[in-house]
Amino acid sequence: MTDLIPENVQDYSRPPALEPVPQRLRVLFAGQTVADTVAGYRVLETHHAPTYYLPPEDVRTDLLTSAGGGSFCEWKGRAQYWTIEHSGQRADRAVWSYATPTPRFASIAGYFAFYAALVEACYVGDTKVLPQPGSFYGGWVTPNLDGIIKGGPGTEGW
Repeated sequence: MTDLIPENVQDYSRPPALEPVPQRLRVLFAGQTVADTVAGYRVLETHHAPTYYLPPEDVRTDLLTSAGGGSFCEWKGRAQYWTIEHSGQRADRAVWSYATPTPRFASIAGYFAFYAALVEACYVGDTKVLPQPGSFYGGWVTPNLDGIIKGGPGTEGW
């Protein structure tokens, strides 16, 4: 049973919206819980699965090392990437954050987002998520989402 309400990704706004998440968010890697919070946020953007951001105090930051480089989001600003390592397992650039996001996204400064495809599992409440299609976007796909989610072949240019 899920506590997630039906949503259509085409109804999400552009520019994206930022909202607190009422559900518990968890991330597992190498058999360990590496993030667990009830104080997360999500970013909602047209045709994207929500991207979840978890506060640093609820993330095992001791398992993260800077991956170097970065990327730029027209809405949130400059992102920094992180590598996660535990028990001999490593996932390069599996995590990202915004140290100084744009004013609209100031609430997620220092928060961490995880690529679901690069960790063992991510959960929204009791629901295990699927990664957003493709390798560029980091949204978490849950069964309550309807509509066409950007990221698969032929959708990057929308």
